[in-house]
Amino acid sequence: FCERRVRRIVPSMLVAIGLTIIAASFILSLEAMTRLGHSAASSLLFAANIYFFNTSNYFAAETASQPLVHLWSLGVEAQFYVLWPLMVLGMLKILPMARAWIIIAVLGVISLASSVYLASHYATAAYYLIPSRLFEFLLGAGIFWLPTLKADENGKSIADSCLLGGLVMIGL
Repeated sequence: FCERRVRRIVPSMLVAIGLTIIAASFILSLEAMTRLGHSAASSLLFAANIYFFNTSNYFAAETASQPLVHLWSLGVEAQFYVLWPLMVLGMLKILPMARAWIIIAVLGVISLASSVYLASHYATAAYYLIPSRLFEFLLGAGIFWLPTLKADENGKSIADSCLLGGLVMIGL
């Protein structure tokens, strides 16, 4: 999965960064080019979210003039794809699967709560940083792994129960 993702995203990212730098060299000031260079370097390291968190307010008007600001999301995504396997493998070495999933679910709830809190108190941190975004990735990972969970004694799978619950919530 990660290899396919890298093969699909990195070439496009490199082209976008390269063309942006070329075009910007004709229109930006030296100071703005320096900032662009920093954002390009952080993007190449998949840390653009951290760079933009430290240097700008996403919700401020001047953020629109940062040509690579959209690459922040690739930083969050890459950071998750590094942390997730380490977190799961580490927990599975010391805990049974059921307890590991409980801890992951608790982390998701904590992340959601931090997102809600940060959104109203530190909106830029909520937007750019992984602690307030982790629940989104954990939810996706949980949905991905649902079909592998075993059926209960009546032969009903956990995935089927979750599907039904999801449809009920959509209906509400």
